[in-house]
Amino acid sequence: MRNFIALVGCLAAVATVAAACADPAQKQEYLATGNRLLEQEKFDEAISSYRKALKQDPRFGEARYKLARAYSEIGDVKSAALEYVRAADLLRDNDEVQLSAATELLRAGDFEDAKTRAERILKKDPRHIDALIVVANAMVGMLDVDGAVKQIEQAIALQPDTSAGYTRLGALRVAQGKQEEARAAFEKATSVDPRSVAARLALANFQWSVGNAAAAEQTLKAAIDIEPSHVLANRVLAAFYLTHGRDAEAEPHLKAVVQASGNGPEATFTLTDYYVRTSRPAEAQALLRPLVADAKTFVRAQTRLADIEYAAGHRAAAFDMVDEVMKREADTAYALLAKARWLLAEGNRREARLLVTAAVNADANLIAARFLLARLQMDAHELELAAASFSEVLRLNPRASAAQLYLSRVKLAQNQPDEAASLAREALLNVPGNPDARLLVVRSLLARGDLDDAQEEMQSLLTEAPASAAVQATDGAMRLRIGDLAAARQSYQRALALNPDSLEATAGMVRVDLLQRNVDAARTRAGEAVAAHPQHVGFVVLAARTAFSTGDLATAEALTRRSIELDPAHLPMYAQMGRIYLRQGKVEQARQEWEELVKRNPNHVGALTMVGMLYETQQNLDMARKMYYEALSVNPAAVAAANNLAMIYANAGQNLEYAEQLAIIAVDARPNQPEIRDTLGWVHYRSKRPDLAISAFRQCIEQDPGNPAYHYHLGLALAQRGLTDEARRAAATALKLNPDYADARKLLDDLRG
Repeated sequence: MRNFIALVGCLAAVATVAAACADPAQKQEYLATGNRLLEQEKFDEAISSYRKALKQDPRFGEARYKLARAYSEIGDVKSAALEYVRAADLLRDNDEVQLSAATELLRAGDFEDAKTRAERILKKDPRHIDALIVVANAMVGMLDVDGAVKQIEQAIALQPDTSAGYTRLGALRVAQGKQEEARAAFEKATSVDPRSVAARLALANFQWSVGNAAAAEQTLKAAIDIEPSHVLANRVLAAFYLTHGRDAEAEPHLKAVVQASGNGPEATFTLTDYYVRTSRPAEAQALLRPLVADAKTFVRAQTRLADIEYAAGHRAAAFDMVDEVMKREADTAYALLAKARWLLAEGNRREARLLVTAAVNADANLIAARFLLARLQMDAHELELAAASFSEVLRLNPRASAAQLYLSRVKLAQNQPDEAASLAREALLNVPGNPDARLLVVRSLLARGDLDDAQEEMQSLLTEAPASAAVQATDGAMRLRIGDLAAARQSYQRALALNPDSLEATAGMVRVDLLQRNVDAARTRAGEAVAAHPQHVGFVVLAARTAFSTGDLATAEALTRRSIELDPAHLPMYAQMGRIYLRQGKVEQARQEWEELVKRNPNHVGALTMVGMLYETQQNLDMARKMYYEALSVNPAAVAAANNLAMIYANAGQNLEYAEQLAIIAVDARPNQPEIRDTLGWVHYRSKRPDLAISAFRQCIEQDPGNPAYHYHLGLALAQRGLTDEARRAAATALKLNPDYADARKLLDDLRG
């Protein structure tokens, strides 16, 4: 917004010159025509007329103000904000214009400017309640919630018989976590102005957010009784019904929105989406076809029609339709996104990823594209990228609960349980009672070791959602965590009865089998699971690890090989493959087999990396480096190759800057794998940067406190930093975990000497 304001200033001189040439009668005629068209809700024509007036006189403030209103009506928020600010700079004594500009500046996040403009109104009229509310909103944006409350209380004292102040006070009390005071404020707003739809919508939103769905529904119905054609009230009640799976009850309210908006395209698109959701494609097509004929709505209407064709099995027709969009229009984001979804449904993840990335580049504000990209990044274990993408979705729409839940899962995978719990609780405010959000809260509590609170939350979930496989599986994990194997088995069995495809429940059962020393049962269970899901890397990894841990090396080798083919970036499986070959004593034979695979497919990153690891096992570091370089030339983000090459250079004390770059690439892609972060720490240690090394090794220990190597490496870094006492404690911990750890013994002896 500050750039907009600067632009207005830069154009001032040009505008002054243009105004000198204006035709006063002509500009007033264009303004009058625009006003008439605005009243008739012919917004595009009104915009054209206002622009003609401004061409006559760019400093025509009233025309700019009306142009801003027209832009607001068609949903062009950015253009509306620009014109409101321009109009306010031209009409400095018009309080209505100043207030509109301040409101738009609030939306744009320019809180200081919004506050300044509202305070300008208050200098003339200290009782102006709307200006007081803008100041309060700006103070919230500037993180002065207590000051905002005082402003609102002042507004209420000045006009105690209006609902706006009480409504805003309720919102501020919510921000302060004072639910009862918030409830009282929202209810007071409806009592002082029983005919205020806005007050009832605010109360309904609060009731919904605290889980009182029945009260929220009644409040929304009361709002519509007051004004049956109120667009926002009908939209919110429709959303309420859709959220609660009461689709049929949403339809009349969606139709009411369409009618109230004069068959506006946004409302029509929402209704067509509803028809698609409820398996009524013909009705959706009937509404979309007229929109295809309009150049302004062609792209989205044509893309939605193509989606319907694809869902009906008409693949070629669907692709032809989106190709037509891409030929005719520069705005191709919707078409790219549609093709990406279809390819993803067909299992072509690579092409889908390319297309959805192109969609984001074409339209950075297309939330659906950013969300799908984040999902693909998450599925590829690119957790840092996924976290950034989900965060961008939430910047564009802070109430996108699905993005909050996925970002919570990412934070859990990154071993950040506090952030994960916070995000899950935020999602619960937007979708009260959502079982996925509540489940993430439980998992976050388990991750940080808060077993008492986790059990309390879980008991409530089991009561309310006993038929959820995910809830039962999480209960099994909790029982396993506290050592109650019998109860854990029962929970996992209930989960599998509800969902036989649950990886979490299957893995839990295998774990219980192994803890109860029932090896045959564990092998059988894991084998049956991978037979039922041969392309699911999670089940393949589970079966491979089970076979290896129980000594079935032949099965472990075959399954580990398959897991690498399915997910070439999963470093632990390379390490497992190396251990298998060492136990079998067939490193040379294995290397030759993998080299043959490289000959058949020179771009197979997993095979190139595996050959490098086998050369490394044979101490042929030159060839190992060569193979890792080749893997990185195919994919510069190849995690295992980057990690292993970084470690080779660190051990040799060579190319340490490049080694650091490689290690950072690997950590960014897999921050939840401590063995990768250990490499980064080792590079820092060898580069004589002990502070960075200490930080990295401590994070490794947080993720895997039972690994003696991480404690030994921490001891080395602490000693390098001169922290001898702490270094001794780290070395002693490594020896406690592994009494035969010779390097740790030597370090401890050196520190004592």
